[in-house]
Amino acid sequence: MTDRTRQTLTVHHLAHDLRGPLNAILGFTELMLDGIEGPLNETQLADLQAIHTSARRLLDLVNAVVDLSKLEHNRLNIELQPTSIHSVLDKIEQTRFHDEANRLEITLPENLPPAAADSLRLEWMVASLVQFGLEKTKTGQIRLTASSQGAEVIIRVTIPEVVLSASQQAELFEPVAYIDTAGHTRLGPGGIELPLCRQLAEIQGGRLWFDQQANRLEFYLALPIYEE
Repeated sequence: MTDRTRQTLTVHHLAHDLRGPLNAILGFTELMLDGIEGPLNETQLADLQAIHTSARRLLDLVNAVVDLSKLEHNRLNIELQPTSIHSVLDKIEQTRFHDEANRLEITLPENLPPAAADSLRLEWMVASLVQFGLEKTKTGQIRLTASSQGAEVIIRVTIPEVVLSASQQAELFEPVAYIDTAGHTRLGPGGIELPLCRQLAEIQGGRLWFDQQANRLEFYLALPIYEE
């Protein structure tokens, strides 16, 4: 067994061991948030929502590490299906950012055609872009819009009040890491998620790019329109 194969198996075993407890945390907090265990006061509700959001975030990171490992070995399975952008964004708002819903503004045309995409990974990709925005701006409202242009459906995520430096822009989609002055390992400005988002977009026949404006950052995620 090669060192690389051993490392891959270790990643998958760790992911399996982490997913069980995280799914249990998510499941029980969802039951409590739904009122199954009885009524909650405002403080309890806010605490449970924070627990649920953090557990969801950690599970997403675990899944991202596994996907990166699979990509390195060309073993990532992508299932392209007709995918409703309306459904994906509704699910993101309701299940991933329930406690941040007041900071999301979603505006979509009614006749938006379906995208040819892996729906679960598309959900993760858009959620990662939103999460990046929420971490960068603590008070601004993240705006999500979409349109069809030519043979593509394009999702735009607008993050106000965020201006990246030239070096941050150059490394935003690069899987980089560095050692800081304290000797700690730090990831690049896009973390694990944004480099993986671009790779997943390209595997699905799409594109991911950004546009830095004077007072905002805009992400564009383009995917092919589904054709039977």
